[in-house]
Amino acid sequence: MKNAGLMDNSVLGAFSVLTKNITESNVVVSGFPVKIVKQNIGWTRQSIVEYEKTLPPQDDNPPKKLNRRTVIKEFFKSLFRKSKKRRA
Repeated sequence: MKNAGLMDNSVLGAFSVLTKNITESNVVVSGFPVKIVKQNIGWTRQSIVEYEKTLPPQDDNPPKKLNRRTVIKEFFKSLFRKSKKRRA
């Protein structure tokens, strides 16, 4: 709309209507009419590959991925072990 604008490094939410001039920078605005949702944000335009280069190295042995069946089986095994100990 006329006389409406955002400052540098600000983000306008999806389906929001900017009806006034936002004078703060580094904010997220959203809504109809817009209002400041979050302040002091920071973001860059790095690609995923560039971002992953900045991360610390990962462990060579990642944690074991468990599926639902394995989790249920281990749960019932632990219950059975506990019940054996109670009887003794």
